[in-house]
Amino acid sequence: MYEDVNGNGLYEVGIDTPLANVDVVITDSAATSYTVATDASGYFSQVVVPGATIVDVDTTDPQMPAGVVLTDNTFGQGSDPSVVTVPDGGVGTDNTGYVGLVNPRRPAR
Repeated sequence: MYEDVNGNGLYEVGIDTPLANVDVVITDSAATSYTVATDASGYFSQVVVPGATIVDVDTTDPQMPAGVVLTDNTFGQGSDPSVVTVPDGGVGTDNTGYVGLVNPRRPAR
C-alpha cells in the first residue's frame, strides 16, 4: 500500500511513499477474516486457503493519511476492496495506491 506521489496509478520505488501500520482486512475463500497491518514498506501478508480472497484497506485506521483517495486504476492499483485469486500453494498480490486530493495529475475539486 502506498501514497502515489505523482498520481500515475503505479507504484514507483523512490518516488511513492509506502503507507506503514495501516490495517488491512483479508477475507479468504472460506469466509475467514484476518486483520493485518502494513509494515514499514507498505507490505502485508497472510496465509490463506486458495481461491478468491478479498483485500480491504481499513480507511478509518488512524494511521491512514488524511485527505487521500484511491489513485488512478489504469494499472489495477486504484481499487478497494479488491479480489485477489490465490492459487493452491501460491501467492496472491494486491497493490493499492492513494493520492492526496491535490497532486500534479489530479486537479483540485
